[in-house]
Amino acid sequence: MGIRKKKRSVRLLIIGLDGVPIQLLRRYIDDGTMPVLASLFSGAAPVPMTVSLPDVSSVSWSGFMTGRDSGHHGIFGFVDLDPESYSYRFPDFRDLQVPPFFFDLKREKIRSVMVNLPSTYPARPLPGVMVSGFVAPDLRRAIWPRKYLDLAEEMGYMVDVDCSRVREDPDRFFSDLHYSLQQRLAFSVRLMREESWRLFMFTVTGTDRLHHFFFDAFRRVDHPRSADFRGYYAKLDEILGELLNEAARDGEFQWIVLSDHGFNELRTEVNLNPLLRQWNYGGSEKFETGGISPPVRDSSVFALDPSRIYLNSRERFSGGKVVAGDWERIREDLVRRFMDIKFKGDPVIAAVHRGEELYGKPLRHLGPDLVLQPFPGFDLKAGFSRKEAFSVGRFSGTHSWDNAFFSCSNPEVIPSSMTIFKARSIIEKLLGVRRSALKRKN
Repeated sequence: MGIRKKKRSVRLLIIGLDGVPIQLLRRYIDDGTMPVLASLFSGAAPVPMTVSLPDVSSVSWSGFMTGRDSGHHGIFGFVDLDPESYSYRFPDFRDLQVPPFFFDLKREKIRSVMVNLPSTYPARPLPGVMVSGFVAPDLRRAIWPRKYLDLAEEMGYMVDVDCSRVREDPDRFFSDLHYSLQQRLAFSVRLMREESWRLFMFTVTGTDRLHHFFFDAFRRVDHPRSADFRGYYAKLDEILGELLNEAARDGEFQWIVLSDHGFNELRTEVNLNPLLRQWNYGGSEKFETGGISPPVRDSSVFALDPSRIYLNSRERFSGGKVVAGDWERIREDLVRRFMDIKFKGDPVIAAVHRGEELYGKPLRHLGPDLVLQPFPGFDLKAGFSRKEAFSVGRFSGTHSWDNAFFSCSNPEVIPSSMTIFKARSIIEKLLGVRRSALKRKN
């Protein structure tokens, strides 16, 4: 009888490109800007993917991690409102109510290294390494185990770039984008070599920052920053090539490349609270306590970024104005009014989703009553301090729900209609882990 060889464990590299639309990726692959990804995607072309609503990173990446919607995992946006004090609170990783896949995988003795995944702050222990991504205000709480903190500080690791002075100093902005990308690669290479990993995730958030401020440079070849925009993607492709080569040092591996939402060129910002005031649903325009508490206590209805509508009901909020008997009537009036909004003759809102249509039951009551889905080019803002319904700010690009992308080394596992919530099951398939096995061990 021959000796049976032990099957080599599958390794998986996940590359997250925050806010990259599939149209941009296709253009830069076709025109030679990104030869590494062109080669990687040969036979495994990226497919369009829809994401969460609202289409913000905190919600979409949470859906990616858990495979569930906000009604299950509990993250509805970057900010929430305390129903007693009406003050802002900022949900973080401790608020995630469904275990992310890399926590469940530890039961299969799979060692994971997660670098720069948004909405994972503060870092929590797991077999492997956790480096939190945006929002991560304190690097000391963003890295686990702590033994890698000194290395990160020594290498000048940046969680995010400073966007506060982009318009005044765009050269510094582009320099920081390149620097943070290079440092993240160098740090990740060290982790790849020092850790015995089976799952490694490398997330780039500079793409999202670039798009917010300079997405018009992608569309317009005559834009003064067009070459800088394309140059960043050429550098990103080079960085990803180095990362893929490093992963290959220990043999074959599976891979996934995806974005958490897409992007479109911004046409105008739409300020929702000024609209609610025009309709006699909104209250004061003034912030309280330096902007910590938005002026919603005296409102019947208020909006939170980017597209969430809440009725200030007595059942839910301490200073509620809407009684139960009026709740549905007001909500249906809002649906009609939002669908009627036009900008220069064009409709603004593609769909108005009721909370019970979007979210699962366990935590649905914590979410918005309505979520607005705009047509491309419209950026829905709370706009508390604005007086006008439409405005132009400092951004040139805005998030989109339906032009994110997904690709992997085994295209056969991708469903015909890909959503970010299906990524988790694909990860488990590529690692050879059965969901039933994970459930038995939970």
